Amino acid sequence: ESLGKPIPEEALDNSISLWTSPDGAAEADPEAWRAAVTEYEQITGATAQSLLSLDGSSLPEAAVAVVVDSARAPTELVGMCARLVGREHSEEAGAHTEADDLDASLLAEWHVAILWAGRLAVCGTQAVGTFRFAATLRQMLDEALGGPLASSPAGSSGLVTGTASWIRRLPSFILQDWPRYAWRGLQLDCVRHYMPLEFIKRYLQAMAYLKANTFHWHLTDDQNWRLYIPKRPRLVSSNRWSTEFYSTEDVQEVVAFARSLFITVVPTVETPGHSLSALAAYPEIACAGDHFEVPKTRVGTYKDIMCVSKKALSEFANDVFEEVVRLFPGKYVHVGGDETPTDRWEHSEHVKAFAGKAGLNNLGPDIMEAWYCFLGNLLGGYNRTIVMWDDHFASRNFKVSKKCPGAEQSWVVQAWKMEPPVGNEDHSSVHRNWKFQTVASPMKAVYLDYPI
Repeated sequence: ESLGKPIPEEALDNSISLWTSPDGAAEADPEAWRAAVTEYEQITGATAQSLLSLDGSSLPEAAVAVVVDSARAPTELVGMCARLVGREHSEEAGAHTEADDLDASLLAEWHVAILWAGRLAVCGTQAVGTFRFAATLRQMLDEALGGPLASSPAGSSGLVTGTASWIRRLPSFILQDWPRYAWRGLQLDCVRHYMPLEFIKRYLQAMAYLKANTFHWHLTDDQNWRLYIPKRPRLVSSNRWSTEFYSTEDVQEVVAFARSLFITVVPTVETPGHSLSALAAYPEIACAGDHFEVPKTRVGTYKDIMCVSKKALSEFANDVFEEVVRLFPGKYVHVGGDETPTDRWEHSEHVKAFAGKAGLNNLGPDIMEAWYCFLGNLLGGYNRTIVMWDDHFASRNFKVSKKCPGAEQSWVVQAWKMEPPVGNEDHSSVHRNWKFQTVASPMKAVYLDYPI
């Protein structure tokens, strides 16, 4: 809501000050609080001061205040922001806001920002909410200034360092914002083409500018295995065409950088298909064969996949995912599951014996379901949740879930095909009766290799 025109330029001096709340925000999550404050220091070019030194009075002119208080409801924080900019008697200061009724997953990113008389106050229940407004502010400045300073991505140097000139360009406003979706992700395939760390950081900065909060890092596939696993060192040397990989230190650097931008990294480790690079390094996890060639680039879908029934594969999965959860502290681990031909399973005595012992009805979707159940239990032991593609659900035997209690509550399905029963008949959206938690990624709408 616009509250008027920009204030006259002569009303402001040539410096800007930054003020921050001294409350429990820093104590509750000091790393998150510091990341949010740093973002505003970079935008303003000022060093943060404590609001306590103002002794309850309004902000001085050409000032920015950032307040985080998890103990206050949005309505109270709107009033606090209004008082800081000198609008304590305005109608928004005590008005009820629909944000008071938000789900906790969305409330964390809620924030209010008020610009009035050359003073900007930003208030949120958590540090991430105030950080999200910093992206909005950069976007506003992009339009107002129309130059490269405003378009500097999150995490870069100050926009107009040490001056108040940018605040003069913006009209007064009051803004409340929160996300429509709690999960807003972008994927980056670093398998077919290796991406250096500096590029990945630029990608993450662009994500923060767009307020995306989940980085899907595609690390393994037929063409290469880019993640170093100490107990399985041959994985990263299975491709003679491209030998670059991400070391333990590389991953830690990316995860830490993403965390400073309030982005969660979700690693993708493809199983049981899209796994030729793993089979080439450790052929014992295949159903048959002892030599596999890693392709230089992608040509179709490959039939050689991991052999779900073999003890060697269980041991392999334990070694790999033990390291994955050590490197990636986020709640979710993507375990693949797309484009998995079942020909090798259908001709495998190992798989047939496994299916008979487990009481499964077929050597395709039921085997896939049993694999997910194994991985769900394995990663659940590390307090992680598995994410899988939706391919097999179109042919799925729903009775299998009874052999894996809690699957519909604990698994997350990433739907790219959107075929029934996951999606509607036109494959455009998730079906209302679909019971699994779902990340919607309809390929013709969100895959960048399709025309807009």
